[in-house]
Amino acid sequence: MPDFKSRHMIEALRSGVPSRDVGAYFSSSRGELLDSIADDIAAVAESGHSNGRIILGNYGEGKTHLLNTVASMAMAQGMAVSMLPLSKEAPANNLQTLYQKLIGNTFLPGQVQPGFLYKAENFQLNSEKTKSALLYAATELDSDRLYYVFRDFLASRDSEEHSAFEADLRGRLTTVGMIRQCYARFFGEKPEFKTKFERSKHFFDYFGFMSHLLKIIGCKGWVILFDEAELIGRLGRKSRKKAYLNMSRFLTPPHCLDSVYTVYAFASSYPEEIINGKDEYGALELGEDSHADKDAAKSVLDRICNGDMLARLTRDELRSSIDEIARLHSKAFGTHEVDLDALFTVADNAGYLLRTKVRAAIEYLDQVMQYGVAGNVTSTTVEKEDLSEDDSLKDLFD
Repeated sequence: MPDFKSRHMIEALRSGVPSRDVGAYFSSSRGELLDSIADDIAAVAESGHSNGRIILGNYGEGKTHLLNTVASMAMAQGMAVSMLPLSKEAPANNLQTLYQKLIGNTFLPGQVQPGFLYKAENFQLNSEKTKSALLYAATELDSDRLYYVFRDFLASRDSEEHSAFEADLRGRLTTVGMIRQCYARFFGEKPEFKTKFERSKHFFDYFGFMSHLLKIIGCKGWVILFDEAELIGRLGRKSRKKAYLNMSRFLTPPHCLDSVYTVYAFASSYPEEIINGKDEYGALELGEDSHADKDAAKSVLDRICNGDMLARLTRDELRSSIDEIARLHSKAFGTHEVDLDALFTVADNAGYLLRTKVRAAIEYLDQVMQYGVAGNVTSTTVEKEDLSEDDSLKDLFD
């Protein structure tokens, strides 16, 4: 009987649509890099110290597949996982918009649907979990806004204002007036903000608070995976600089992040086409930013240039993957006799990109399934990524 989960994975491979199931199933390739990432995640979970890395790979060579494998691996280790492709709707240079998208794409271990704030709604005001969250908000963040927002969030469960405080925790900030008014009504005292919250200076507090809240909920940490990071190159110069500074907060995290591991996946052409081609180092030198900001941005550029390069699969690794695809195809659509040597030859000769080889293998298997024999299998050229500046993004959020 056909296996519908296997069928879903074959269709994901055929279309190139990212799939966490595919990532978990094909986890043996690039074992050395995955083992290193697994060790990093385990160290972050054990120590609480946040960390990150950058990977680089050719277009169509499996960066997204690798991230999906990391996502499955991290969940198996008890980590919450967020995976997000950077884009115009999720720009790396705007922390608030990025946060909103991340929170909407955060999965608890073992969950197939995103979401976790519902777990916090059950906290009692005087519980140890609540005390831990409030202590973190009061002592580990650069502003104390979230201390009052979270208390209002818990106290407002039976009032119409609750949705406003939930939205605030998701990144759609409510007014200070509402925070003050509700806090006074719920607790009989006025909130005394020690620091005036400024979005440009303090919004990263939200990432820090959520990282600790996920720990309180029961996760061992938070793994954040940013795909298609090369789209930073299509931003204008000022926006790219902001994106690099924001990246530095994840890759060399401040104290407010609790057990967070972040991976950025870039196209391998980024260092040559963007960093060198647009003289990113020179632009930083000529800028009027502080020495600290210049150093942080330069450190990010260095890490991109020295990121982990995804090597092409060896012939043995490719053969193993193609054999696995044949087994998966058989489970998905029913058993059929396949010449694995002929299948591998077709895939191996189907062009340079791994994605093209996979599609050729599936086309071959489809023909054998339908006709009992494969005809001519053709492969089409997969377009290369476009890293030229997009004029519509040039001043995005500058």
